[in-house]
Amino acid sequence: MGALPANDVLAETFGYISIACWIVVLTPQIYLNYRNKTGDGISFNFLLLWLIGDVMNILGIVLQHLMFTVFLLGVYYILSDTIIVLQVLYYRKNQTYEPLAECELPTDSYGSIEDRNEEEEYEAIVDEGIKNEHKQKRVLGRIVTFWVATALFIISSIIYIIWSLWPTGSPNDVDLSQLKFLPQLLGWTSASFYIFSRIPQILKTFHDETVEGLSIGMFVFSVIGNITFAVSILLESQDPTYVAINMPWLYGSAGTLFFDFTIFLQFYLYGKSSTNLV
Repeated sequence: MGALPANDVLAETFGYISIACWIVVLTPQIYLNYRNKTGDGISFNFLLLWLIGDVMNILGIVLQHLMFTVFLLGVYYILSDTIIVLQVLYYRKNQTYEPLAECELPTDSYGSIEDRNEEEEYEAIVDEGIKNEHKQKRVLGRIVTFWVATALFIISSIIYIIWSLWPTGSPNDVDLSQLKFLPQLLGWTSASFYIFSRIPQILKTFHDETVEGLSIGMFVFSVIGNITFAVSILLESQDPTYVAINMPWLYGSAGTLFFDFTIFLQFYLYGKSSTNLV
């Protein structure tokens, strides 16, 4: 048997690096949930959308007859998703809350609580109201900025995809007849679920203003896995038709980077107050 071309070797290498990342991608979050005995740090809608996307992904992979490494990734996606979904459901079902401890009402030298200085109480209420108002404005500003950036990302992505598939009469045009409708539909649907699954988590973090209970390791492995996966496809072949066939899976991997780096920004903004990051 002859040696594989350099590009094929690199494609396989990056493909298996991607598989390795996806084998362990959820391990940091699963460990963090186990250590804290809670899954409150992660959005359940995020996990649910991710799982739905992965189910459609594996169907599209099989129907489109993509690379075996792509199929392996799809299988690992579903297995790891299922594990963490069951874990979060288990902890939320069995979660208990400590009752508030009874405490004595504070008293001062003048006697009962009714004698407390009403002016101090009023100032404390006003200060708390101002803090809450500032927080609401800060959260709203960040959410609006995020939605504007997301809209620009979606519009630019649609323009690029249409431009890359638009026939120009060149010999390098995509042979659209090789694109099978059903697997492509499943692939694009999967990519959409997979990419936009991050949105509930991002919004939850903006509202809570904390990344407590959320693992940064999960997103680090996700970014590395997605980058190496996309590179492995492009190294396999740069033929326009081949790239077009794999476009849903390329977009599903590369498109998540926008949202993953948004989550990294949230770790930068809120991570200093968290003590259990993994």
